[in-house]
Amino acid sequence: MLVNMIIVALVMGLMATSFAQLSSGQFASAEAYRTSYQAQQLVEAKANEIAVTSYSALAAQARAVVTGATEWQREVVLGPEVDLGGGNRQRPVVISVYHGAEAVARASTVKYPTSMGT
Repeated sequence: MLVNMIIVALVMGLMATSFAQLSSGQFASAEAYRTSYQAQQLVEAKANEIAVTSYSALAAQARAVVTGATEWQREVVLGPEVDLGGGNRQRPVVISVYHGAEAVARASTVKYPTSMGT
């Protein structure tokens, strides 16, 4: 009888451990999704700012802390300007968002603003 109780206790302990590991994995997955989603939102917010900025006012921004989101950093890099003819010009703008001191961006996008010639 005592042996049966010990076996049941061991099995229940193993089941509890497995359940805890499963739950921990789900929480970690949810946190990773939240972090990725937040990074994408920060990239899109900057992309929207750039979309309404005049071509002549485009400016690179060194990697710096995002206002209101201190664990995030954002960088804006302007690529080389291309003459499209007819006075029209275009240049790639790369927006990258980093979490903390990470070396690789969590999210980034490239936009191609164009000036309209006269």
